[in-house]
Amino acid sequence: MTSRRAAQKLATRVHRLIDGKIQPSALDDCAETLAAGGVVVVPTDTVYGVACGAFNLAAIRRVYQIKGRRYDKPLPVLIHDARLLGLVADEVRPEAAPLIERYWPGPLTLVVKTGPLATGASRGKSTIAVRVPDHGVLRDLLQRAGIPLATTSANRSGRPEVTDGADAVRQFSGHVDIIIDGGRCPVGRPSSVVDVTHFPFVVLREGAVSKRELERCLRVA
Repeated sequence: MTSRRAAQKLATRVHRLIDGKIQPSALDDCAETLAAGGVVVVPTDTVYGVACGAFNLAAIRRVYQIKGRRYDKPLPVLIHDARLLGLVADEVRPEAAPLIERYWPGPLTLVVKTGPLATGASRGKSTIAVRVPDHGVLRDLLQRAGIPLATTSANRSGRPEVTDGADAVRQFSGHVDIIIDGGRCPVGRPSSVVDVTHFPFVVLREGAVSKRELERCLRVA
């Protein structure tokens, strides 16, 4: 039996937010599952994500299998505070500070040089994408778990991103350990992505933050 077929037989637990909040016992369940190498579908401010511990190679392999994602494509990483960037990044150019101050937490992903602990999520590549999400429950989970999370959008590769909890449950129930149903994502669009490894910076994807707004932020700084 393949690992993917085994994953399909999981008894997925679903934790639903009530008035935007999660029960403490549910938060503990999610954090303990992630720390033990589990995979959790999480709501973010942008779109739903499939998440696991960023330093757990076995869990990272599960995410690739569940998603149907090519193994040579790195997984972005979420952290709960910009001060933790050093856990996954080797170095960050000082010119990136205005973007971090303006858009973190928020819908902006920065591509930085990979730190030694994050080579699993980066698939051995020299750069890795990092973000601080603007979602209270997810940031609480990141803090409670005590580890950065490797994530990818919660959709089968090549299909539209999931922005609603009910859709996440339909697509991933039986494939992951836990799904946090947070209803609709407030932004509902993928984050913008900026490569800050070289200056001038390069906008790789225009998402929730427009390219014009990003360029204006850098000019003002």
